[in-house]
Amino acid sequence: MKSFFFLIFFLSILLFPLALSLTLITSSQSSLVSGTFAIYNGTSTYYLQDGSMLFQKFSIIQMINKTFNNGTVLVGISIISWNTSMQSKFSYSLVNSTLPLPFYYVSPLLLGEKNISVSRVNLFYVNHTNSCYVYLRKSNVEGVAIETYFYFKSDGLADKIINLQIGANGKISSETTLVLWMTNFNNTHIGIPYFEGITTASSEVIVSLFPQYSKIMEYIIIVGALLVMVILLFRGTKWVR
Repeated sequence: MKSFFFLIFFLSILLFPLALSLTLITSSQSSLVSGTFAIYNGTSTYYLQDGSMLFQKFSIIQMINKTFNNGTVLVGISIISWNTSMQSKFSYSLVNSTLPLPFYYVSPLLLGEKNISVSRVNLFYVNHTNSCYVYLRKSNVEGVAIETYFYFKSDGLADKIINLQIGANGKISSETTLVLWMTNFNNTHIGIPYFEGITTASSEVIVSLFPQYSKIMEYIIIVGALLVMVILLFRGTKWVR
């Protein structure tokens, strides 16, 4: 059950603040088209107070399901837990096409700007390294300091995301890295692969199933995408002391 809690917490923190923006930036353009997808492989490491570490391996499948003339896109997201070989059903969120996070993309016209600000989303320019524009998002959720680094390629798609949760003592309490594995962003002939041995969840997780996580679930529900795994997610977790 602990791994379920930690994965929900990470995903809600990483994706909720960035999905709040529905304000369009009319001076920018989007290269996204219906059918565009990106798959990120993720690894989370949680440093617990008793000295143990919790590891979680998962993948996030992001899909542009539909584009609209008003500058918005419908993003579908599914999560695969490699700890349990389970995949969640797709959940959907309507966001602006210039900064359609939780699809990790930003209009290339904004790259290099000192700050990218859309509604309550603020990304701060860090540097340009290894052909990527690095931006930082700082936030605080329930007293937990969050730092998220986005490594955007010149085409606007993120190649890597690093999420750090920092405790009151200034030490890192968890670290999650997402790395782009596959996309058809620049090659429409590529399709989403079939994942052999993966079982699709029969239903989505809802607050009533996990009342102790209701506050965290609120962050996810507000953006219209339940980015969580099924009840079996916590099984198969690897603990290390």
